[in-house]
Amino acid sequence: MTKYRRVWLCILLLMLGIVYLMYQHREASHFGGLRLLAQEELLQTTEGKICLENPSEIGGILCLNGKDIAYDKASSTYYVPHCIDKKVFEAVFTASMSACDIYLETSPAWEQLAESVQEGHLFHVWFVAEHAYAVCNMIFTGAPVMTLNSMERVSYAYGVGELALFDPDDEEVAGLSIRVSDTLLKRNANSGTYSIKLMKKTLEEEKKLSLLGMGKNNNWKLYKVSENDGTLMRAMLASDVWNVINTDSNLQRKYQFVELVVNNQYQGLYLLTPKWTRAFLQADDNCLLHKAEDISNEELAVLWKFVDSMSLSRYALFLQITYAFKNTVEDYIILEQMMEDGKSGCILLPDKLEFAFGGFNDKLNYLSWNDTSDMLLSYTDMGIEENLWREEIFPLCSQNWKQLRLGELETVHFLKQVQMYKDYLVRSGLAKRCVREDMFGYYFDKLEQYITDRLEYLDAYFGEAAEGTQG
Repeated sequence: MTKYRRVWLCILLLMLGIVYLMYQHREASHFGGLRLLAQEELLQTTEGKICLENPSEIGGILCLNGKDIAYDKASSTYYVPHCIDKKVFEAVFTASMSACDIYLETSPAWEQLAESVQEGHLFHVWFVAEHAYAVCNMIFTGAPVMTLNSMERVSYAYGVGELALFDPDDEEVAGLSIRVSDTLLKRNANSGTYSIKLMKKTLEEEKKLSLLGMGKNNNWKLYKVSENDGTLMRAMLASDVWNVINTDSNLQRKYQFVELVVNNQYQGLYLLTPKWTRAFLQADDNCLLHKAEDISNEELAVLWKFVDSMSLSRYALFLQITYAFKNTVEDYIILEQMMEDGKSGCILLPDKLEFAFGGFNDKLNYLSWNDTSDMLLSYTDMGIEENLWREEIFPLCSQNWKQLRLGELETVHFLKQVQMYKDYLVRSGLAKRCVREDMFGYYFDKLEQYITDRLEYLDAYFGEAAEGTQG
């Protein structure tokens, strides 16, 4: 009897082994719920069918966990989020049309998805219907992807649209994490900046949403990362400096990288951040917010007179550390509030951080990083009167600088933050796909040296506070 049991046990183990091998083979021939086929097999499958050379309307057929995926019509490319800390792709692809079969073309890159994300590998997706077929591209990205859609073109005036945010690091949802209808959208044609106002939520009493962990807000901005910034991180670093300077106030504002698709047109890499509003700043209804470029020089001159020394010194220190020259004449906000004595009091806030840490556009000789590591903004550049600068603002800047250099702006600590952004940009694939000519490493080395040189130079500059006359 024991002999028969052993035989049956061997047979059972053999059958289990066969089932396991069959399962492994099936898993190897599938990805995200779709079949993987070699190009030769796909050509045989589509033999005699019409090939759609311009499959611009394919967007919307392929879904991720039942939701639409970001799609760029011009390049016929899907942008699929994937958590760079996970080796296994947990989401499931489905088709929104039953009359269309979807296949993924085989590639060794499917077995090394983390490396494929980093290298920006272009996968191919085949859509096969009864009489026709089309081939589209697919890119896996480790960055969040935001889509904005509207019935009309997004322009300078607010129009109704829809927002969807795909967050690859959202543990609860592998694909779509947020979708909001009846969103108001507008775009600044000159800067490429988008403004988003959330109007409808699932709960009527909740007017705000937290996007990418930046707190609940209903007004958001999207700032385009400059194509001239080969490191992709200068504006992000400038925002970090601003937050460190204002760590004891409610003037801090977080930023997050997102890839943006508007009306099925890929726009590139952007920075998502809450908009400066009274609600965000926890200011009362009597306060006013002024954009520097929207008011006259006469009005600006009047408002500047009411900026207190602490706010002015912090803003001046921010400008000097980052050499953000454009934020001296425009790209800044003035918060005007009524004081207890009935007079106005004003606070300065940076808006779009387009040029900082030695980054300029081509006309301003952008590639000459070292030209600004030892350059300074004068009190005239910053709109500060000489006596005020010498007697109050410079001493405050110097004192604050020395304190910051013992903490968040200590050289090793600061460079660790820079390295952290580098690691993220490389692992997410942004460094490969968003920097021209594969030059990210070169530009990063230049930025790292620039920051080291500038911190050292500012140590000497603010160390000469005895005279208090640096200008």
